[in-house]
Amino acid sequence: MLEGRVWGGERDGWSRTPPRILLVGFLRCDDVHQYFLNAGRGWGRGLVPATIAPMKVIAVMPAFNSERTVQKTFDAIPKGAVQEVILVNNASTDRTREIAERIPGLTVINHERNRGYGASQKTGYRTALNHGADAVVMIHSDFQYDPKVAPEIVAPILEGHADMVLGSRFLNGDPRKAGMHWWRYLGNRFLSILQTWAFGIKLSEFHTGYRAYSRALLNAVPFESFSNDFAFDSQIIAHAVRHHLKIVEIPIPTSYHDERSSLSFFGSVKFGLQTLVTLLPIRTKKQ
Repeated sequence: MLEGRVWGGERDGWSRTPPRILLVGFLRCDDVHQYFLNAGRGWGRGLVPATIAPMKVIAVMPAFNSERTVQKTFDAIPKGAVQEVILVNNASTDRTREIAERIPGLTVINHERNRGYGASQKTGYRTALNHGADAVVMIHSDFQYDPKVAPEIVAPILEGHADMVLGSRFLNGDPRKAGMHWWRYLGNRFLSILQTWAFGIKLSEFHTGYRAYSRALLNAVPFESFSNDFAFDSQIIAHAVRHHLKIVEIPIPTSYHDERSSLSFFGSVKFGLQTLVTLLPIRTKKQ
């Protein structure tokens, strides 16, 4: 059986995960969803005992020019996996806003100017906390990451095993086989090596966009002061490490095709440079 990875808490470095992490992290998506439906405890679709107050899970969807995928992404989120979905439209120039505002049950927040990927996350997480979220899962609106995996991403937080869960595209093999461009692959590997050195921890992937955070983590880290752009994702990991919060990785499937609004080559270069700028201060503070 494959094994998940956990870092943080009382552990010093890497260790094998507890059995329950193995169960949640490596069941097929359909099995995990069925497990949620049949749990029969608490609010009926989660892993919370009836004697404990229900935990509220909110999905945050950053969106930019996602007119072709926003409805599909929303519809694919398993029913009962989250109690609310918040879409942050980052001044899209297509019909993303029009389509999103017609989706019943979707909370839409519009940025009137493009404020950046990190700024979209800030708006989403701030709103989720204000709406009483106990756990927040980020689901990209371009359908690059399968929304059906959301229950797996959130489950370690609901069970108290994690403060941050990262869905890794590298734990189950080579994402190039799913269509990841070679330049994105090499850039990801290069930056991950540098971040392992800077952060003092080893993750199979630092740059996944499929993530979940506990309320405690979002209250502990100063995410409002982080970058408004791509460096946000690296900064939140760095602060989670600094606060000795527990990080769990689980494998996720992914695929790439022309319909998805993933980064271009030049966008990826910009992302890489912004990430590099964050590393030296982090390493200096650790010494």
